[in-house]
Amino acid sequence: MASSRGVLLYGPPAAGKDTITEQLITIGPYTHFQRLKVGPGRTSGYRMGTIEQLTSLRERGQVIYENQRYDSAYVVDRGELDSIVREHEQVPVLHIGQVDAIHAIRRGYPLIWTVVMVFCPREEAEKRLVERNDARVDERLSVWDETLAEADLALFDLVVNTGAFEPAHVATAIDWCQRHRQ
Repeated sequence: MASSRGVLLYGPPAAGKDTITEQLITIGPYTHFQRLKVGPGRTSGYRMGTIEQLTSLRERGQVIYENQRYDSAYVVDRGELDSIVREHEQVPVLHIGQVDAIHAIRRGYPLIWTVVMVFCPREEAEKRLVERNDARVDERLSVWDETLAEADLALFDLVVNTGAFEPAHVATAIDWCQRHRQ
């Protein structure tokens, strides 16, 4: 039986989305949805693609959500979600940083979505970015500001300051919310 549930992890850069997802994977049938990325920069956590692949997805109506950031295109596509949900019967965990993405994904791929906002103090985000040797600290902090400014708390089932809680505790809370959503 295919999964009918999913998790949207909304948050700014360095909020802990990767770490929380790793913890979720250890406690349940969760898997990280790796967005298709076309462009330069970080490759970890993405399925790298070409402009031709992106054009084909667009032409076939497979793009659920697409955004442009850091000189790259980032895509949530139907085929990868179908693979996770229908073929592997896993609960997809999507990392997003735009409110528009929440609406587009809910509308474009109807699952029972648990929507979680994760954040940490800006100083903590900066420290995390420096520790991971990020080449775009200032740009990512600007995105951090934008992401939190556009957040509408009414959209979220859970809001967590990752600077105040251990990742395992955050994952447990998300799992509980996800399992009790109707």
